[in-house]
Amino acid sequence: MDVSGYPNSELSRILSDPVLSAELHQTPRPGVYYLGLNTQLTPTNNVSVCKALASAIDRSYILTDVLNMPWREGATSVIPPGIPGYQNGAVGYTFNVIQAQDYLAQAGYPSGAGFPGIELWSNYGNEGIMNTVADQWRNNLGITVTTFYTGWSEYLGLLGGCHDDPGACNYNAYKGNWVMDYGDANNILNEVFHPNSSFQSTGWDNARYRDLIAMTLTETNQISRTAYFQEADRILVEDETAVIPIFFHDRTTLVKSDVIFEYPPFGAPHFMKWEFEYRTYLPLILRSG
Repeated sequence: MDVSGYPNSELSRILSDPVLSAELHQTPRPGVYYLGLNTQLTPTNNVSVCKALASAIDRSYILTDVLNMPWREGATSVIPPGIPGYQNGAVGYTFNVIQAQDYLAQAGYPSGAGFPGIELWSNYGNEGIMNTVADQWRNNLGITVTTFYTGWSEYLGLLGGCHDDPGACNYNAYKGNWVMDYGDANNILNEVFHPNSSFQSTGWDNARYRDLIAMTLTETNQISRTAYFQEADRILVEDETAVIPIFFHDRTTLVKSDVIFEYPPFGAPHFMKWEFEYRTYLPLILRSG
């Protein structure tokens, strides 16, 4: 077999094998793993608290030490690589403990003093990431964090029930995940994070964000349209920090070394463009003659 996927349980063995690790290739799968913040509940109704939480997460540690996927890209933006408008690192908040503590002090909780504590929700299967995030918040900010886990169906039901009134629910942050359906930022900034979207339960709203998304729906100049998406992205993850991106998704595939291949930024590979490297057997012919 020249091309193959693999179960996650085999990743450690693949990475430790010199042949298989050389055949492991990162291929596109645009999407983002993130935290949504409850902007209707104390203390995450304070944007400085949200900025502190965003700045206190060491994404590199999560990718390298928790997931064993150091090739993945930590995210500060929600527009994934390969999607027009991608601006990771130019917006949002990178890991910076001093800055995180400054934001917490600006919110009125210097060194965590008087902080009421927060609750982090997720479905089962994400305990490694979520426990690490909770520990980083505790250690870097000096705050109390409680984690809550449940099954997938129940999790969706709980968040859905809180959608219209997040302030009546106990979570301050919840795990979210989105793999894009098509290669346009509308699929995430409008369909997932628009204030009217049923896919988010932050309770967040912003008039400028609404206007920008509305403009993208009628704008025919793609340069202007992309700029609207980028501004909306900045509002979401930086100015108001309703969402904390953690990392971008990808797909890893085992491909034999003599296969010349390519994957498009979005969608299935075009196998018609794949080739096998040409191998000459002339030396064998000469020796046999």
